[in-house]
Amino acid sequence: ETGYLIEASVPLKNDVWDIQLEHLGVLGFQTHLNGSSATDRDVKLIWSAADTADQSYNNPSLFGQLIFWDKSQ
Repeated sequence: ETGYLIEASVPLKNDVWDIQLEHLGVLGFQTHLNGSSATDRDVKLIWSAADTADQSYNNPSLFGQLIFWDKSQ
C-alpha cells in the first residue's frame, strides 16, 4: 500500500564481468531511488546504510551487500 517494489534483471555474465553464483556468495551492491518535485530532489533512498553522506557513487567501500541464497539449502 505504501512504499516501493523494485524488480531488476542483471546479467551474471557479459563482456565486463562473470559473476559465479554460490550459496551465501556476497557481491557489493548499491542502488539509489530519487524522488523530486518540479525543481529539485526531495528524497533519496539508498540501499546501504553505510552511505550516510551520499558518496557511494565515488566510493564502492560504501556499497551494501547482495547475498546470493540457494533456495534448496
